[in-house]
Amino acid sequence: MFQYKTLQAKACIYFASGFTLLWVICNIVLYYEFQKTIWDNFDKQMSTQASLILNSTSIDPRLVPLPQSGENFMIVYNDFYGTSDTLFVPPPELLNKLQLERHIHLEAEISEGKLSIIYSIPSDGIDKSIRKINYIFSLAFIVEIILAVVIGYWLSRKLIRPVKNVIELADSTDLQNNTLLLEEPKGKDELKDLIMSFNRMLLRIREQSDLQKTFFASASHELRTPLSIMQTRLQILLLDDETTAEAKKIYEEQLADVKRMVAMVNDFLLMSELQNGNMQVNKTECNLSDIITTIIARNKEQKNNRNLNFKISFIPSDGSFTVNADEDKLYMILHNLITNSLKYSPASSVIEILLQEIKKNHISICVKNDIREGITPKISMLKKSFYHSKPLKGEGSGLGLWIANKLSEISNFNLAVSIKDNTFEATLHLWNNCE
Repeated sequence: MFQYKTLQAKACIYFASGFTLLWVICNIVLYYEFQKTIWDNFDKQMSTQASLILNSTSIDPRLVPLPQSGENFMIVYNDFYGTSDTLFVPPPELLNKLQLERHIHLEAEISEGKLSIIYSIPSDGIDKSIRKINYIFSLAFIVEIILAVVIGYWLSRKLIRPVKNVIELADSTDLQNNTLLLEEPKGKDELKDLIMSFNRMLLRIREQSDLQKTFFASASHELRTPLSIMQTRLQILLLDDETTAEAKKIYEEQLADVKRMVAMVNDFLLMSELQNGNMQVNKTECNLSDIITTIIARNKEQKNNRNLNFKISFIPSDGSFTVNADEDKLYMILHNLITNSLKYSPASSVIEILLQEIKKNHISICVKNDIREGITPKISMLKKSFYHSKPLKGEGSGLGLWIANKLSEISNFNLAVSIKDNTFEATLHLWNNCE
């Protein structure tokens, strides 16, 4: 059975469509050129006959040739004083026909003034020839479509066969337990390039799998225990009646941060276990303005220590910047982007945050900052794990942008980063915003 969604079917459709489009364009050009040539010759024939009639017409004595079989014309004389005289006019029914059907208008200068003629002859033969050409072109179009589909199917099947062989080899490779490389053919064609590309991809999968296992194993042992202890102590402090209101507020903020970190550690461990599945995403209505304000407030000390300022803009200013997303993951994405800008911005500089409602159900958040002198990050490496463009007194693990990018993919967001004129820009695109 022909599967229209397969690569072979698409190749067949593309070939047939391209061939048909080219055929249609060429034949349309030929058709109109053929039609134009026929009508031009017909007009030349009428022009020749009309000229002969004008040459045979005289004013003094008045002499006008009579119409031959099928001819229809009207002759008008205009003297130099502006007087007009109709020398010959057909009956009313023929005059109406003359005005409606294809005709030509010629003028000739004579010694007494100017003669003009409107002339036509029947075009039934021309119309019949054009209808015949239309029929031939329509029949040829049907034959061409059938031929294009047959040739396209044959070519696509021949071209896609090697790709199917690669797919069969890839399906037989067990990526769960052992990443086996595909055997490279001896030839030097696109098939070998494809298999080599597959092998490079499998090596990257192996490398990333090893890195994830190392990181998640370390995180589970090094973070889960102290975070659990911190969470328990903070909860006890909040239940203590002697704790002041001001202290409780601080403990509550700290407890929220600890809970968020515990949840993120659990999610990271889940990602390592579900290699072929998706992380659980719990969507709720999130206010982007509140999230960004909270992040800035919780990093106030770091901002003040380096005399940094934030410039937050909203386009439009009265827009509803809410999205339906997992608030914990969205918080972590924006937290990593903003803290990254705090680390790498020059002292006493301004970090710009732009929230823009591009269109309905599409919001973008852009974090833009200058880069410290002496730091030259590689754009191709920014989203890779454990990458440091330059260690800053041991700050960070090199996972900030990597985590933000991974969480963006899981949440069906899009994170784009760029560097231009020593300015770093990270733009997060979010869809399915709340109405």
